[in-house]
Amino acid sequence: MKNIIFISLCLMSICVSSQIQIDGIIKDMEGSLLGATILVKGTNTITSSGFDGEYQIETKKQDTILFNYPGYFSEVHIVEKDSTITSYPNSLKK
Repeated sequence: MKNIIFISLCLMSICVSSQIQIDGIIKDMEGSLLGATILVKGTNTITSSGFDGEYQIETKKQDTILFNYPGYFSEVHIVEKDSTITSYPNSLKK
């Protein structure tokens, strides 16, 4: 029984350690964008940018992150490492 608990705890720590934090800023040529939606495709993980356009989201390597803001085309980034992703949706304005 102790071996099963130990193995379960090891597996849980591996799963938790595979999560990485991505942070960044959503802005256009006029400044930061409040309320942009940032989500990890295929999951229920979602957040939005704050007053200064900053966001943080937990994800895994090779996940796809979608950035959405009303009036702009969506932008897509594939996570390669723990990093900062700054999105400039102005270049994709509808």
